[in-house]
Amino acid sequence: ATVQEDAPLMTIAPDKTLVAAVSVSEDDLPLIAPGDTFDVMLELDADAYVYQAVVTAVARVNSGTAAAPSYTAYLTFENDDFVREGMRVKAVARPRRAHALTR
Repeated sequence: ATVQEDAPLMTIAPDKTLVAAVSVSEDDLPLIAPGDTFDVMLELDADAYVYQAVVTAVARVNSGTAAAPSYTAYLTFENDDFVREGMRVKAVARPRRAHALTR
C-alpha cells in the first residue's frame, strides 16, 4: 500500500447503529418531529429489508432550493449487518403520520 500526503488512510463506517438522512419537503415539515417512528426500507428490496427508525433530529436550514425548500431529517436505526454506507432508502411514517420521505 502507498501512503500519499493529504490522502485519507482509512474510512471508518459504523456497523450497528446507522443514520439515514432523508429529505423532507416544506409542506411535510410540520408533520415530522424528533421521536417520531418510521419504517426505513432499502430501495433494492423494500419488502425484504425493513427497519424501524426513530427521528433523532430535523435540520433547521434549507437543504433544497429557494423554489423547492426541503430539510434533512435524521432517522436512526439498528443495522443487521446487511446495510452499507451509501445504500438508498425510503422512509415511510408509521400509522400516526401519512407521508413518505425519500433519501
